[in-house]
Amino acid sequence: MERGIRGHTSLYGIGIVIDIMTSLVVDFEVLSKYCHECSMAAKDMGSMEMHAAYILWNRSISDCAMRYTTVLCDGDAKTHQHLNGKKCMEMMSSFDVVIVKEECVNHVAKRLGTALRNKVKEWRLKGVTLGGRK
Repeated sequence: MERGIRGHTSLYGIGIVIDIMTSLVVDFEVLSKYCHECSMAAKDMGSMEMHAAYILWNRSISDCAMRYTTVLCDGDAKTHQHLNGKKCMEMMSSFDVVIVKEECVNHVAKRLGTALRNKVKEWRLKGVTLGGRK
């Protein structure tokens, strides 16, 4: 949701809680960089992903009568670290919950592909090719 590798900056962010058994949306939060409340929260929280996750976790028990235990991330560990941090853990302390991080397969594949392309470029500069032509 912040500035990406390709230079794109999202103006909107959405956090979604999906039940893995039914695939139904349980809760969601939409944030905008143009919203006064969100811009004030950005100063405190840092990113829309962390802020949306925090909002969803805070109201999980009161609004949805559920206790969330897993967060699906895009490789960014800040959201997971924030949820396991002091503020969320104070709220969840009576339940002894440790929030588990799951990696999004698409983001893992994207990072792996980028790393492989960079390695091929590195070896090409050394004069080694993987295509078998030289």
